[in-house]
This record gives sequence, structure tokens and C-alpha cells, in this order.
Amino acid sequence: MPLTVMTAKMAGQLRGAELTYSEAGGFAYGTLPGHPGRGEEAFIIQQHSGGTVSFTIAAFSRPATALAKAAGPAGQAIQRQLTARYLRVLAR
Repeated sequence: MPLTVMTAKMAGQLRGAELTYSEAGGFAYGTLPGHPGRGEEAFIIQQHSGGTVSFTIAAFSRPATALAKAAGPAGQAIQRQLTARYLRVLAR
């Protein structure tokens, strides 16, 4: 999988929403050709100037193969389950 590592002291945009922060780190990855889905996910943790910390998950995807397209709502349900799992882990 392609992997991009982002490190401290960044400001920028993520899917059109301005992100301004003093310290941040994270990573992003995207699917390779042949994967049933085409998309990317980014995981960014930020420490803001007031000392608060936030965590952002940004993702987008779409079916890339005929089988994935045929899965339709079932494929979307799997994506929702994965997102719910991310959130449960973060709540620990």
C-alpha cells in the first residue's frame, strides 16, 4: 500500500475543510490497482494551542471492480462497521 507520513507543525486542507493546528502527526494510505475498492484514508492527531487534542479520520472510497459494485449496500455496511470499530478503539 502507498504510505505517506505527515509530521509536526503543519497547516493545510483536508477535503476542502481548513485545518489549522500547532502540532500534528498522522498517516494516510490509498488502495492499489486490483483492490475491490478505490479510495484513501487519513488519520491525523492534532494538539491545539490551548492544549486540547483532537483526532480526525477522513476517508473516501468507491467500488473499483464489478463484484464490489454488485455488493452495493452490503459494501457500504462493511465500511460503516469498520468506521464504528475505529471509534470504539478510540473510546478506550
